[in-house]
Amino acid sequence: MKTKTVALILVFFFSYGLSAVTQNNKRIEFKTINGIEVVLNPENPVPPKNTPTILIINKELSIEGIRATGDFLFTEASSIAVDSEGNIYVCDKKSCHINIFNTNGKHIKTFGKRGQGPGELSAPNWICLTKSEEILVADFRKHELLFFSKEGEFLKSLNAGSDYLINPSVDSLGNIVSNTLVYTPAYAGYKLIKHDRYLKPIFQIASMPYPDMNNFNPFMPKYTWKVAKNDNIIYGYSDIYELQVLDPNGKVIKKIIKKYDPVKITTAEKEEEIRKAPSYVKFDMPSYHTAFQGFKLDDEGKIFVLTWEKRKNKKGYYYDVFDSKGRYIAKIFLEAKIIIWKNRKLYTVEEDKHGLQSVIRYNTEWK
Repeated sequence: MKTKTVALILVFFFSYGLSAVTQNNKRIEFKTINGIEVVLNPENPVPPKNTPTILIINKELSIEGIRATGDFLFTEASSIAVDSEGNIYVCDKKSCHINIFNTNGKHIKTFGKRGQGPGELSAPNWICLTKSEEILVADFRKHELLFFSKEGEFLKSLNAGSDYLINPSVDSLGNIVSNTLVYTPAYAGYKLIKHDRYLKPIFQIASMPYPDMNNFNPFMPKYTWKVAKNDNIIYGYSDIYELQVLDPNGKVIKKIIKKYDPVKITTAEKEEEIRKAPSYVKFDMPSYHTAFQGFKLDDEGKIFVLTWEKRKNKKGYYYDVFDSKGRYIAKIFLEAKIIIWKNRKLYTVEEDKHGLQSVIRYNTEWK
């Protein structure tokens, strides 16, 4: 473990002459259509007057994925959760371990055992915390959600039968929103479902068919979702640049829409997808990427939408930033993908030139 503070980094951003809803003849429009609030954003940010648009990040903690003894802490860190005290929980998919660190990065405990028995892990792909700060681990291969105490003691599990649960989020009442892979003779595809605390479906938000390997689009649209602090669900399907806000009962109450220029898929990107795929796959390659890749939320309700834009001669990621009202206020560039925001801290998983993973925490400030 290494703790280090480095100089402040000014993240690349766009900022313009400010006004309440208009800038350079570009406007953010608010409409009500069929009882739904619709926020129409232009292609470039239009931050309201006095809105901070510069993100400054300060690297304050680096948890290296290898011990002094040479043992690896991280082999494939797939997800991170952070509790109210700042303790960090890292799900390692490959080793089937959950590593716990205190807020200073000190390794506290590793728990998790590979197997099919109660409390054992087979393919843990996601970790999050419930309102009571129980650790929820989604195990794709076991078709289970497993619950542990903050000390790593196994508490219970919920079984999804033949379905596969992907990236669940939990609201304040213990209800679970999860992407569900259904693979039966009658249906093969994904369903985004809100379940109760016992994994009984309450309502379905969206669905999409399983990819056709004889006509495969590796750049196909996908949906992303997050549960907000007020238990609203923010959902987006990337075929268009539109995010929907659903209330806890599944009613759409807001749509956030943005104009954008589609990003062309490069020859190198297509060749890489062909290289990774089994030989029997037949491709149907589009010319352009989808509207966005996904999004994250911070503690203040900001939405960070990951786009396909690239910076010339520099590896990194562009994010469109929307405030809690859905207004497009900034565009930022980060050298690593956002994993989670917690208590104004940004957490990432980054690799060195040898592929060794580290969990990095940044302090953040908007100016």
